[in-house]
Amino acid sequence: LAIVWERVTEADAIAAGRDPKLLPGKELWPDKIVEYDPKTDQVVWEWRVMDHLVQDQDPNKPNYVEDVSTRPDRIDLNYVLEEDVPGQPDWNHLNGINYNAERDEIVVSPRSFSELWVIDHGTTTDEAKGAAGDLKFRYGNPAAYGDDETERQLLFQHDTEWIEPGLRGEGNILVFSNGDPDEREFSSVEEVVPELGPN
Repeated sequence: LAIVWERVTEADAIAAGRDPKLLPGKELWPDKIVEYDPKTDQVVWEWRVMDHLVQDQDPNKPNYVEDVSTRPDRIDLNYVLEEDVPGQPDWNHLNGINYNAERDEIVVSPRSFSELWVIDHGTTTDEAKGAAGDLKFRYGNPAAYGDDETERQLLFQHDTEWIEPGLRGEGNILVFSNGDPDEREFSSVEEVVPELGPN
């Protein structure tokens, strides 16, 4: 599994509902995950952020909702951390990926959202483009999905990993939360108990 950038032009980002004020670089680089088989030299599975967007900017787009907090399973196309306003091309900045073979699920670490996301790997690439590929779980920064009341838990985290079977806390997720000089002047390792349905 590999994290790669997908270049989206300014026009395509706006067509998807991105606020033009959040495109200072005139393009967007959302992430996608690809599974590569070295035996066949082919990508055999793919999941794209661009397939799982929601926005409250343009009511003429199919991914529009009046309130993004009603769709925590989707990624707000116009969310940026206050520290990153007016945005940057490297919008999600996935910096960690880990696979849970028992659950056939992937956890990723979008640093620019100060969150972790769990997605289903037990789909085909076509299925992953639809609702089956929406976020199964997210944690760390409720403001990223429109909840400004609940306290942010992660700060520019890295190294998100599942706790392996046989270890204490198996099935939970460990993440290194970097901290931030303006909000929390220390780093921490957090253990997250994900709220997931049956695998």
